[in-house]
Amino acid sequence: MVDRLLKEPDAWRDDDMLERMIEHAKLTGDIRENALVPKEVLFRQPTFWTSHFGGVYIFIEDGQTTVIANATAKGFRRSRPWQVAYIDINDQAAVWRFLAESGRIDPPRGSWIEKSGLIEERALMLAIHMAVDQDPDTDLSRVDGRWASAWVAKNAAAVEKEGSLPLMNWVKREAVRWSNFSMDEIEPAKRFLISRANPDHADFFLVNRLISEYLPFDYMTRFVFNKPAFYRDYETWPENSRDYVVNRIRDTYLADKKALRRRLYK
Repeated sequence: MVDRLLKEPDAWRDDDMLERMIEHAKLTGDIRENALVPKEVLFRQPTFWTSHFGGVYIFIEDGQTTVIANATAKGFRRSRPWQVAYIDINDQAAVWRFLAESGRIDPPRGSWIEKSGLIEERALMLAIHMAVDQDPDTDLSRVDGRWASAWVAKNAAAVEKEGSLPLMNWVKREAVRWSNFSMDEIEPAKRFLISRANPDHADFFLVNRLISEYLPFDYMTRFVFNKPAFYRDYETWPENSRDYVVNRIRDTYLADKKALRRRLYK
């Protein structure tokens, strides 16, 4: 199971790609009935990711193109600056602002935080990440919410200094009261911790992939939406982390992909 899941990425194709293939097939129809020279030869893809230049996210709408990439990539900000907006992927404030202003991201709101459990899942994954980073031989055989609470209490100083877990716990508490959150009060590097892609936007899959770039500890989001990053991460993990993550993905996501995506991300 481990070898098939992690060593043969083509065995688990991105659901986004599969859905796009089905939609294109609906438009194309039975290709055996098509003329030798097709009438339509131009197919536009308004948003996509490409591995060129170290990885580039492209968003096109209303005649405006937005490119999100590493500013050190060759050619960054050279092509049609009057028509193309370039955002450094390391500028998390600018990236989050673009996604929010274009309606592509869901900021923290009680309507989805309470229902999805995504913040709780991320908090658990972050606690595991921090524990293993502190001690690669950490026993993960009994990981659950109680284990995470005990580890956080034992390492309160380090957890408070890092700041992410306290932020997520605060957001969960405030969400119960349906409080409004001012993202300006939250440092840019932590805004993606408490956000998700807008499930009603057409760029839902691509935005979740982009969000996963900023949350390397969130192995579930990376596996569902950004498998190349997940496979790279896997090669750096100690054996106990590999076993835990593979078993967790097998028992949750692979057991029912649509159910997990619907619960956490929609």
